Amino acid sequence: MLKNNVIINRKNGGFTTIELMSILVIFSIFVVETIPMFLGFGRMGRTSEAQMAVRKMFDGSVTYFAEDHLTGPYANARVADPQFPTANGTSGPADCVATRTGSNANIAWDEEAIVNFSTHENCWDALQFSIADPTYFRFLYHARNVNNGQDTFVGYVHGDLDNDGLESTFSRRGVGENGEVTGSGGVFVENQLE
Repeated sequence: MLKNNVIINRKNGGFTTIELMSILVIFSIFVVETIPMFLGFGRMGRTSEAQMAVRKMFDGSVTYFAEDHLTGPYANARVADPQFPTANGTSGPADCVATRTGSNANIAWDEEAIVNFSTHENCWDALQFSIADPTYFRFLYHARNVNNGQDTFVGYVHGDLDNDGLESTFSRRGVGENGEVTGSGGVFVENQLE
């Protein structure tokens, strides 16, 4: 008779304690395994932003190198050798720097921090590079121009995505010679997710 009661209860949709505990254990394991994955996806989205920024710096460098630039006063101007933009307009090396600004810009997860490009505005304008939206990253562009030689540049994006003092670094290098720009095959990444 007891067996019939159990069968009747099962037909009404009830679960035994063991079944409930098994479901709870399986669900707990699933949650524990997936939370780090979701946190990683958030940082992965940020790293794709950094990789796009490095590519944009690279493309701006190639465009600038291919354009004609005049040197000297207008009356005596001549076309300069192909070159990459520098912070102070000299042959370099000269770094263009853009840092995060805001009340909590030193905190990695401050989503309100924007980038200040004004320190080396002429260089960033020459690269046609800007970020209007808040970002987790700061930017550095290093160029060295050699008269009739091998000009080089490196675009860097740095960010401490989880505020642990360790930065992710994304960079891409390029070389300009004989009117052509060649570069590394892709973006170099160090400590992608820290």
